Amino acid sequence: MNMKKSCGLIFACLVLSILITSCNEDFYQVSTVYGEHTNSAQEFENEDIILKYNFWDEGGILSFTITNKTNEPIFIDWEHSNFIFNGYSYDYYSTETRISTLGVYSSKSVAGLYDSQHHSGTTLKTSKVSQEKTNAQIPPRSYIQAKVVNMDFPKLKLKGTKTFDKESSLLNVRSYLGYSKTKELDELTYIDNEFWVQEVTTLKRNEAPQKDKFYIKGERFSIIETSILLGIPATILILLIIR
Repeated sequence: MNMKKSCGLIFACLVLSILITSCNEDFYQVSTVYGEHTNSAQEFENEDIILKYNFWDEGGILSFTITNKTNEPIFIDWEHSNFIFNGYSYDYYSTETRISTLGVYSSKSVAGLYDSQHHSGTTLKTSKVSQEKTNAQIPPRSYIQAKVVNMDFPKLKLKGTKTFDKESSLLNVRSYLGYSKTKELDELTYIDNEFWVQEVTTLKRNEAPQKDKFYIKGERFSIIETSILLGIPATILILLIIR
């Protein structure tokens, strides 16, 4: 091969490298959460309190504020409250700062949909939680932030948009909260709010999801699509250069 052909091949490879790199596209894989007992703003309200839920974070979080509507203090019993992922119950009050969520997603057959490039089994085993006292007082007409739990939902090998009902959803979350109007925590009232992933879809990075969703960041690149789009022009380019 002469010098002209060698230089031509090197140039062609550089062009192809630039073109292929430009086909990478940042995206969000967004999961829409549906609440069975909450309104469109993911809020629950009774005569005593308002619970305002937030799931917006990478991998999803279970986070909510508790507002005392009354003119008397309300006491939250964290020791007898739970958060539940796909039937797995965890205590809100715990001395540990991490929980295991690997079994949670395996039980819903999500394991076969993991994208190992963006989420590893090790990460799923060490989902973070924040520590909490055994109970908390909420003064009249004020609010507190509940424990924040990282749901650590993995990136899935799904294309386009896929919808789920309650039974087929890959993630079902419940917040089981006990509270009392006495500091002795007798006569507990329980609120059981349930949520599930209703839809998983892909958005471009500049298409911001709403707060009732959570997201996985990633990079999309299809070698098949790129081959179709670039294969013929690239082949012609190489042949013209090396002739």
